[in-house]
Amino acid sequence: MKYKKSFEEIMKQLTTYKIEVDELAIAYVTEKTRHEKELQKMQGKYTESYISEERKNWRPIKNYAEEISTTRQKHQKVALQQLNNIKSEMDNYFCTPVDSSFASTVVAIKTLGLNLTNREFDLLQEKSNGYLGRRLLNELAVSRMIEVNKVKLNETNNSEQVRIEEPKPFNGVSIPDIEQAYNSLQNVKNAINTAFEGYCGESYALKDVIFPIDKVQKETNVKLSEVYGIQPQKPTLDNLTISKMASSIKCFDKNYIAYTTFLNIMNEISATIPKPKKKTRLTDSDKKLIDTLIDSKYPVLAQGEAIKIARADNRLAEILQLDSRYKTAVTTALNEANNNE
Repeated sequence: MKYKKSFEEIMKQLTTYKIEVDELAIAYVTEKTRHEKELQKMQGKYTESYISEERKNWRPIKNYAEEISTTRQKHQKVALQQLNNIKSEMDNYFCTPVDSSFASTVVAIKTLGLNLTNREFDLLQEKSNGYLGRRLLNELAVSRMIEVNKVKLNETNNSEQVRIEEPKPFNGVSIPDIEQAYNSLQNVKNAINTAFEGYCGESYALKDVIFPIDKVQKETNVKLSEVYGIQPQKPTLDNLTISKMASSIKCFDKNYIAYTTFLNIMNEISATIPKPKKKTRLTDSDKKLIDTLIDSKYPVLAQGEAIKIARADNRLAEILQLDSRYKTAVTTALNEANNNE
């Protein structure tokens, strides 16, 4: 599974976005501070109402809202696409069809009433090819009955040994919790969106840009003051916005509980996927396939072609690394590619 690389890319996009917003926050504070100093110079030269109006009507030179929106859309789109890639991996795992031979084996054991030992369950579990295979095996495991010797009184009140069946479930079938997995995935998505949509800088310097005070509230306060003489309340952010702002900062931390919980679940899922057996030697058909794809007449060109093919197809890369003509070149090229990722 490639979920680890996808998650690393998600964190990369979050980190880059945070850096860019922090840089904008510094520029915004600098502009605002400069303007405030200009207003202070007006003290004694202009009325307080004029200075207050100038402060209220001030607008920064740069369109910070637009710049933040642009960088947010760019990085959020990539991050969510990577999360969709992880979801696709999860979907594939949980929906992998049960191998027909594996299913036939489990059904035959159930039909014949065979009682598997713990070791036999362990060995059979290794052959399951996904979540549904393990679910099928687990149904057999929880219904296991074992014959045991019991002492009971017969009709003449004498004790005698009899063989009876009693439940003895096998609890060693490892099945990922599908509901927990998808709920955890949603928690990660929520955290990602909170980070992108709620972050206003380390000290919330850009909160007025990202979460401007509602204009209707401002206008209502003005009318209350003018018509009824009621002292207007200072406009404030709603609780949901404040919560989103406060929560956003921790969502950039890779150790945030939503992320670590999800990665632990994905690690458990990955551990249940059977590892494909690695080829140890070339078959005659493998050799014929390689010679069909690559003209070995010119060794240097042939090695270059082998590298291209290996990078494009993992299965072909495996057999090319067993061919003495291309092994070194292909292995070196693939290692370099992995190191650069």
